[in-house]
Amino acid sequence: MNPSRIAALLLLSTSLAVASAQDAAPTSRLTKAATVDALDAIDTKPWHALIQAEIFDAQGQNPTKGTIEVWQSGKDRRALYTFGTTRLTEIVNGSSIHRSNVDPPFPRYALFILPKVLHAGPTKVQVSQTIPRLEQRKVGGETLDCIVTQPAIMGGAAFDRLPTYCLDAQDHLRATYNSQQTILLDAPEEFLDHAVSRKISIENDDVPVATAKIVKLETYTPSPGQFAPTAETPLFIPTARISSGVIAGLIVKKVLPIIPAGVFTGGTTVLHVIIGADGHPSKVDVVSAPNPAVGSACVDAVKQWVYKPYLLNGQPVQVETTVTINFNAN
Repeated sequence: MNPSRIAALLLLSTSLAVASAQDAAPTSRLTKAATVDALDAIDTKPWHALIQAEIFDAQGQNPTKGTIEVWQSGKDRRALYTFGTTRLTEIVNGSSIHRSNVDPPFPRYALFILPKVLHAGPTKVQVSQTIPRLEQRKVGGETLDCIVTQPAIMGGAAFDRLPTYCLDAQDHLRATYNSQQTILLDAPEEFLDHAVSRKISIENDDVPVATAKIVKLETYTPSPGQFAPTAETPLFIPTARISSGVIAGLIVKKVLPIIPAGVFTGGTTVLHVIIGADGHPSKVDVVSAPNPAVGSACVDAVKQWVYKPYLLNGQPVQVETTVTINFNAN
């Protein structure tokens, strides 16, 4: 083989090896952070935490203060949310979630704080499915190594809109950026061979959304039945909000409305529909209709429709959607 060609191939091989090593370094650092910097990854001993939380209004002001108390043992978790006089209990029992019913003024965003405290960074699966890009950024006066993660199947996206995770010199997570949301974490402390940040701040487009501070973190001995759901904590069924066009493609049985004789049928009826995980509508309400009789007939018909179950992460879930039925005068 031509010597110059051999040299070119060796140079190309070396370049590819260097690129591969450069990609592997941030990947391994992120994988470490996904395990070590995750409070929910602790499975050696049961632990208990008390979290003080603040949730701000749309302008980042007028904080609503509350507490989140957490008990976790392996994959089982019990959390008590207290904001003002309103309390909500959540029990994670294996793969099922149970929640007590609660009405406003319980702040809706409260339920989004705990997952960020438990696991602000990526999962190991997410890390394995991305192409990393390392850059340095100033975060809170510190220079951090920030790893931009581009999904392996996606191309051409602006890097500043992709999930980015910033690590300190010890490879501990200190900041995450995902679209408009920013999470800032204090320097972590060691707890059961894991690194736990005692305080996090959440922002959307630089507007404060919430803060959370762990004021107590300790091991404990679970009491019998602590993670067992009760009548006050029914099974929580996640609801996916799906467009009418998508859900229309899942219909397997459709019953036409029976309009009473003499009722004008021109116009459009719009229904708000909740479809159970089994594919059967569980609640149908009229949003708008040409007249009450047509709206009632449409409700009766749609209650008999059957859909293929909608899958979220491989599991059938409840769906919230709209159904539009058009009529003409003929």
